[in-house]
Amino acid sequence: MKRIFFYTIVMMLIFCACKRDDASKVVIIISSADSLSNLKSGDKVAFRIHSFANEDVIRNITVTSSDVQNGRMLVFDTLINAEKFDYDYLYTVPDYNTTVRLTFEAFSSDNTSSSSMSAMLRIIDNNVVLPSFDGIIMYAANSNNKNGFNINNVQTLYCETTNSSQIDIYDYYDTLVEHTVLSREWRSKTGILFARFNDFNFATATKFGVMSAFENAAKYTSIKNLTNGDIILIGDNNKALGVIQLTAIYDEENTANDRYVFNFKKVQ
Repeated sequence: MKRIFFYTIVMMLIFCACKRDDASKVVIIISSADSLSNLKSGDKVAFRIHSFANEDVIRNITVTSSDVQNGRMLVFDTLINAEKFDYDYLYTVPDYNTTVRLTFEAFSSDNTSSSSMSAMLRIIDNNVVLPSFDGIIMYAANSNNKNGFNINNVQTLYCETTNSSQIDIYDYYDTLVEHTVLSREWRSKTGILFARFNDFNFATATKFGVMSAFENAAKYTSIKNLTNGDIILIGDNNKALGVIQLTAIYDEENTANDRYVFNFKKVQ
């Protein structure tokens, strides 16, 4: 009995009921064993949904999220048409700093009655400065050295002997033309998009900062006229994957030593 009483008190502290009519035809009760504060992007938070009908049946149950970044969004909706419903709902913490209100709501079959509860989630990690991988060297395409780069593994590679599915960035040159100078052009074999953003502060780059900048930047399938000091945001059609700071470009008489030196911050 003491354990039940303690559990009830904890749930009252974590969740708040929202304007529920005592005579509601349907009732919804939410609980979670997971922490709802100090959450990190990508964390999974499990909620136990328990709903039942006092009369009639439960038509459907919805979950909506509300925050300053995206406003109000429907994140879960399922038809029930039953007198009782139990379900474990898994919520994935978004990639930005904010407080998220999740509202769980059950509706009667005629939509004249409903019951809801809300939970507040606090995300705290997206203002952390991303770690930097410094001094990465990627050689020219015609140097017979490592002339490609893989984002996931943060490593350079030989394009000639590596599967194209691993070559996120590579130094491009036209094989039909003899080159004695560095092309200063990068392309991708995996659909990576490039956005030059030299006003972006590489030193203080955070996950949220990189994602916001990439979302609003003009993106291209290649980037040309590379020069020392360039800041290059990289990602795909779905999201940002990181940011590059070019620290040196060497274009020597012998192409064997032509190379780019850069620092890289990866969005996890």
